[in-house]
Amino acid sequence: MTALSDIEVDYKDVEGELVHVRYPLAGGSGSITVGTTRVETMLGDTGVAVNPADERYKGLVGKTAILPIVGRELKIVADDAVDMAFGTGAVKVTPAHDATDFDIAQRAGLEAINILNPDATINSNGGAFEGMDRYAARKAVLEELRRLGVVEKEERPYVHSVGHCSRCGTEVEPWLSEQWFVKVEPLARPAIEAAREGRTRFVPKRFERNYLNWMENLRDWCISRQLWWGHRIPVFTCANGHEFATADAPASCPRCGSPELMQDPDVLDTWFSSALWPFSTLGWPEESDDLKTFYPTSVLVTGYDIITFWVSRMMMMGLHFMNDIPFRDAHIHGMVRDFRGKKMSKSFGNVMDPLEMIDRYGADALRMTLLRSSTMGSDVPVAEKWIEGDRNFANKLWNISRFVLMNLDGSPPTTALRSADMYWSRADRWILSRLDATVAAVDDAMESYDLARAAQMLRQFTWSEFADWYVEWSKGPLQGGAGEFKDATRVVLSHVLSTVLLLLHPIMPFITEELYRALTGSPAITAPWPGTDPSLQDRDAETEMDFVMGVVSALRRFRADHTIPHSARPDAKAEIEDPALAKILQDELDRVRTLAGWGRFVVGAGNGGSAPAARLVVPGAVIHVPLVELLDLDAERARLAREILHQEQEAERARAKLANHGFMTNAREEVIEQQRERLAQTEHALERFREALRDLEG
Repeated sequence: MTALSDIEVDYKDVEGELVHVRYPLAGGSGSITVGTTRVETMLGDTGVAVNPADERYKGLVGKTAILPIVGRELKIVADDAVDMAFGTGAVKVTPAHDATDFDIAQRAGLEAINILNPDATINSNGGAFEGMDRYAARKAVLEELRRLGVVEKEERPYVHSVGHCSRCGTEVEPWLSEQWFVKVEPLARPAIEAAREGRTRFVPKRFERNYLNWMENLRDWCISRQLWWGHRIPVFTCANGHEFATADAPASCPRCGSPELMQDPDVLDTWFSSALWPFSTLGWPEESDDLKTFYPTSVLVTGYDIITFWVSRMMMMGLHFMNDIPFRDAHIHGMVRDFRGKKMSKSFGNVMDPLEMIDRYGADALRMTLLRSSTMGSDVPVAEKWIEGDRNFANKLWNISRFVLMNLDGSPPTTALRSADMYWSRADRWILSRLDATVAAVDDAMESYDLARAAQMLRQFTWSEFADWYVEWSKGPLQGGAGEFKDATRVVLSHVLSTVLLLLHPIMPFITEELYRALTGSPAITAPWPGTDPSLQDRDAETEMDFVMGVVSALRRFRADHTIPHSARPDAKAEIEDPALAKILQDELDRVRTLAGWGRFVVGAGNGGSAPAARLVVPGAVIHVPLVELLDLDAERARLAREILHQEQEAERARAKLANHGFMTNAREEVIEQQRERLAQTEHALERFREALRDLEG
């Protein structure tokens, strides 16, 4: 058994009973009926309380009731804490076993009688019920009250809130005992002011209100625990009964000199010790160099669930002992949950062991998933398939680096980035502009602690722009370009990769350290953070490359939609009215044909002729793809019609399931989610097949 502080108690609604018991008035002048959910604790009643505004009981305040079974006289008192709507509006007062009752007793001058032993059995104050477990006593006392004929009413089930230990879930028993407390009011005041004045900033700001709500309504903090493990309370008692506190190991009593000393057996609440952490770890109370350098620290990163346990206590202790805040920013994150947002629990079968995920997918992949999912201040949903996806991203990063290193002949280029700018291609200028924008956006996200946005932007840039487009584009000059252009491409590849590795290093430290050392010969962990270079921003290059990539994407999509084999090299004509756009596409035509897997490609004005052709519309151009020699039009129409019918049937089946009340009520959430994903995928495929059929219809 140990004491707990208020915030270590979680309240849960449980089904119990509400029993209405008549307490006779002294002198036989009637009775007063009280409602209670715990009849066994009536053995420790020392009063009856009513609300002073309750007209039903105004004539009874000050009179005396008799406690059934025990026969103890109970004073009837008035107190604003009594809820007139609870039960009969009259409650029994059991100061030793209820916090509210204790407060009422303090105000009314009622005594407190403890009826429980430390093991929650009834003690000698319980008379005939001594030795019974509290739950067994509840049944026995109720049976005796029935026998006495004083039970007026029994309500079952009666749902009410019961305190449980936040660590183990055991039902907590309020029990009057002697404990050590910290008077918090003088400590809380400066901690409240520090937050209000902005000396400590909460990110997101809404958590400042959680902090202030708690700090403005604090009660004195119980810091003693009856546990084996912890920091001993530094209070000693000598053989003559003198009690004193000291930070040192005393040899004798400072009052009488007695060498016979006994230290208090209790230990400190773990959060008391943790509250000292920002300075106790830095050599305090000595004025160490570490203490001067690192207190206060710049940022605390912690979950919203321990703002009251830890953040508030560190603020109070730091301001009291160091006369300064412990941290300038408190970055508050959510709790890790499953991909549907449910709490992870063995009973739900959704617990994910991080060590197992690391063994399976790597620490970097797990870190990336957690950060990408950590929307500011919100809970963090995690699914194994997301971690697997980020393992694939790590593989992609490794393969990009291997490609770059292979084309650098094992050593980084010695040419400075700017010295090769006269040979930069449109794609070079585009990727450098996009890289500079990414560095700026990541800086902004990091500065505002929006780590999810930073991680997502880096993943998107690295995979969707650098790997999927620029690396593929670079193969042209690397394989067949003139020497200067080839060298310029190598310089750009090396610069972009090294910058990406440094930006990713805080998120995925292990793989980026390995790859950065291989690329540069120096460690990433001590490398300077990449800076922005406004001169690299090139809006024209971005607009032009967006147009060119749009053409490639349209051609690739057409090939996939019509199941054109990779060995086929179709013809196409791009109809472009704007001469500037036509020249851009003409300049990049070799790379467009290579990346799209296309054959003869003509760029010009005017339509594509009268032969049957698919029209691929992209902003700024219409691409005509002749179909006569490419496809058996009738067979392709029939195939697409079959696919459309099949997808329509699949979509209808999924809609029917999702509209079925029985399915939605009884199916597991993951099964329902699978059906929703299936419907979305089917509808997307259906639209693609319909679009392909429209191409054939002209």
